[in-house]
Amino acid sequence: MLEVDISTYIPNGEWDLVGVPAKRNELYYECCKEPYPDVTFTVTMRRRTLYYGLNLLIPCVLMSGLALLVFLLPADSGEKISLGITVLLSLTVFMLLVAEIMPATSDSVPLIAQYFASTMVIVGLSVVVTVLVLQFHHHDPHGGKMPKWGDKNYVVWK
Repeated sequence: MLEVDISTYIPNGEWDLVGVPAKRNELYYECCKEPYPDVTFTVTMRRRTLYYGLNLLIPCVLMSGLALLVFLLPADSGEKISLGITVLLSLTVFMLLVAEIMPATSDSVPLIAQYFASTMVIVGLSVVVTVLVLQFHHHDPHGGKMPKWGDKNYVVWK
């Protein structure tokens, strides 16, 4: 097995060059006696993921944790929905950052984009649930009757 000379290789900030083995092949054709040599190079590279982990994934996980704190805030504080919407907007900004960094491919969605999209859906659902909780909390007990669809779908505690 041959090895390529990489003494003039300039290191890249995003990729590591793992190896460049070379393999010499000889092909014989029916028309000729002499062999026809060729060389096959296999370039193996690995993406450096520390940048993406520190600058994208850890903040997203922390923001997802903030979305869970929405349920610990008291309903009378008035900041439940504000915190949920702020987390949702922050995730949207991070999603735009990911869209700028990642190459545009139509074949598949990058894994990090799938993670951000699913996190945004979960945080959006938590905002909707928070709105429902606040609606029930601030509902006037002497007000109108609960609609039939609400009576069938929700448990009324006395």
